[in-house]
Amino acid sequence: MNAIYCCADKEIALNGLIYLKKKEIDIVCCLISNINDKNSFLSQYCKENQIEICDRETIAEITNAYDDSSIDLVISFTYPLRLGEEIINKGKCSINFHPAPLPQYRGCGTPCYGILNGEKEWGVTCHYLDKNLDTGNIIAVKRFEIEKEKHYTGMDLSIYSWKKCFELLCETVDKYVAGIALKADPQTGGNYYSKKHLEELKEVKISDDSETISTKIKALWYPPFEGAYIMLGGKKFYLIDEKIMKDYADLM
Repeated sequence: MNAIYCCADKEIALNGLIYLKKKEIDIVCCLISNINDKNSFLSQYCKENQIEICDRETIAEITNAYDDSSIDLVISFTYPLRLGEEIINKGKCSINFHPAPLPQYRGCGTPCYGILNGEKEWGVTCHYLDKNLDTGNIIAVKRFEIEKEKHYTGMDLSIYSWKKCFELLCETVDKYVAGIALKADPQTGGNYYSKKHLEELKEVKISDDSETISTKIKALWYPPFEGAYIMLGGKKFYLIDEKIMKDYADLM
């Protein structure tokens, strides 16, 4: 059994790759959206295990090297970009792991939106890939409670969501390897959340009340990305609250 693995250059993505190798799945190529460091743990693991690395610039190598349906699994895990049909069609089974419940939360920055919207419950989704973003038939949703302290910021919820995605990846791959059909249901309704809109929300307005400002600070805290800010004299001043300060002080 073989696979194409699509991911970002992150530790949690390396965990997924290691699990696939543990299941004796031959990784014919690792498509990395943005290689942060050619000596990163993910890059080193690929080199040590003779796994070919591709990125956005060399993605045509996959298209040219493999016929449609010639790969058992195409897995998108932490891959932040939309995969085209030229990659999706290479797999007999092409699936994605999304750090939010579908169909309610399609798109980008969804854990941040979850905090902004005051959700009490969250979930992560495994779904089949299609030509659109986050619209494929849903295989499974793994749900959990949003705990106020544990999942305080958008970054906190995102990190935890990817941990749950890893659990879902293991469960899904186990089923596939065992020959269990990955039954799925079509998506109906739902919402799409854009990166552009998220960027617009980051500016705190003078008219915002204290609760809105507090929620924005928490939801949009996601270093190293820009968080909530206020414009004064044509300059941005970034906002932080006491709990975030304390949490980071404790880390130091």
